[in-house]
Amino acid sequence: FDSVLMIPWVSHTETFISLNEAFTRQIDVESFDEEVLGKESPTCRPKNMAKVRITKEVSFEMAHALTGYDGLCSQIHGHSYRMFVTVIGEPLSDEASPKLGMVMDFGVLKSIVNRLITERYDHTLVVRETEVTRNMIADLRKHFERVITVDYQPTCENMVVRFASEIGANL
Repeated sequence: FDSVLMIPWVSHTETFISLNEAFTRQIDVESFDEEVLGKESPTCRPKNMAKVRITKEVSFEMAHALTGYDGLCSQIHGHSYRMFVTVIGEPLSDEASPKLGMVMDFGVLKSIVNRLITERYDHTLVVRETEVTRNMIADLRKHFERVITVDYQPTCENMVVRFASEIGANL
């Protein structure tokens, strides 16, 4: 790939993800190159091939609370999230590849996103673990199975960065 939105997969890439709460916020993460990714391109492609975008949309329901926030979001509340994972690149031109003509196999992309994000975060409560929240989290876990603690404030922006990192590391 010359570039990948959301997912750094093979070569010169940039990452992009957007989550919709009441509106869409988009975060672009700076470009990665082969040296940063430590991966080589899987095929030899002719130069100047057209760039193509493929997007996988997933939805999930998740609750969170923003510890120390000075507004209503400091309380446990939930959102219906829509996440768009977009990959930009050149379709494979290797005649011997079963993925000929694809930027990326949609089935692979769907599997990765579902395993790492949707299945893990759907119908969960995400809370930042701190000294202040530690006892509350222990009490919640006595009554609820789907409580995830994180080491960052679980804002939409921070979750986008974490999700991009997790997905990118699994490609």
